Amino acid sequence: MPVETSTANTTDFESIIPTDMALMRAVNIDLSGEVLTASAELSIPLPDGFNSSNPVIVARLFEADGKRLLEIVATANVTGGLITSQTTDVAGLALPGIVKSGTYLFIETVRAVGFIRGTVSGLDGAVKEGALVRVAASTIADISNVGGTYIVAALSGPWSASAINRTTRNRGSASGTLSTNNEVQTHNINITSTPPVVVSISPTNGATGADDKGQIVVTFSEPISKGSATDGAITLTNA
Repeated sequence: MPVETSTANTTDFESIIPTDMALMRAVNIDLSGEVLTASAELSIPLPDGFNSSNPVIVARLFEADGKRLLEIVATANVTGGLITSQTTDVAGLALPGIVKSGTYLFIETVRAVGFIRGTVSGLDGAVKEGALVRVAASTIADISNVGGTYIVAALSGPWSASAINRTTRNRGSASGTLSTNNEVQTHNINITSTPPVVVSISPTNGATGADDKGQIVVTFSEPISKGSATDGAITLTNA
């Protein structure tokens, strides 16, 4: 099977690297459309001055809901003059590894990093495939697989994550605290019926000089059915 690799421009991805993490290198891998049955190993040169006590994770770039996100696929260890991906260092956790074409990012963290796994279930209680699970205030995310399972990572300390049905926009959440490097926690997430919320109003509350004949724009967290915008559903009152 032909395999092609190339180094990607790191400046293209720096804006999506979470706080307290640093992008070391980005690598494009082309597996000619094939999916491997076992993870490949990917190595990058050991940078000068690298602090070997800092954890390194490997993420695959993907897009969901119009955003570029990071799926954690492996950790990485120093082997000689290289930093090499591996999927067996985290006890009891089956990281997906490097099995398909894509852009893979080696990311150094300045704090311990742990992992959260679990199963997403829908309103009917059945496992939910295709839910977007995302860590709060981070681009680290995953799409639940056919068994409803997900894996995400977070730095040590308090964390929270949400699971969203990308069709109905219903959601659920989980939270906890990670303490040690490679700590693994299990948190199942139940998606519940979630009404839309107002995310912005224009003109803003307290605005001065607004055109009294101008439009008032209310933006919700998800598309609203026209049939629900009936008389009396939204009211305007004097401040």
